[in-house]
Amino acid sequence: MSKNKLRTFWFLAGLTVAFSQALFAGEHPGVKAGVEEEAKVKQAAQAYIEAQVKEKGGFEINDAKLNKKWKLKFDYFHAINKLDNGDYFFCADFTEGKDRLDLDFTFGPDLKVKNAVIHKVNGAAR
Repeated sequence: MSKNKLRTFWFLAGLTVAFSQALFAGEHPGVKAGVEEEAKVKQAAQAYIEAQVKEKGGFEINDAKLNKKWKLKFDYFHAINKLDNGDYFFCADFTEGKDRLDLDFTFGPDLKVKNAVIHKVNGAAR
């Protein structure tokens, strides 16, 4: 490979990385949590979700836009990030029947839920 082609390749590779990081940052606030922090947040999040399911028979969230209460089943985590203010953000997928919801949560440094919002319903952003 010629020197110019190699430079072009590395330039485009760098742009791709920078662009994907910019997209990721817009989709999920904060920076990726460290391994230990991520494990703690994931454990607290799973305990919170499981407690809601045990109490209510599913993870419930109100949807003001559709004027309904979803009763969801947890599927998987997307991201666990640390915010500048010390809080944690995590994103997770849930399902109800054929519907898939992407929920965003904010936990305080004490790992207690501060906020839970519907981010997407069946891939459509809110």
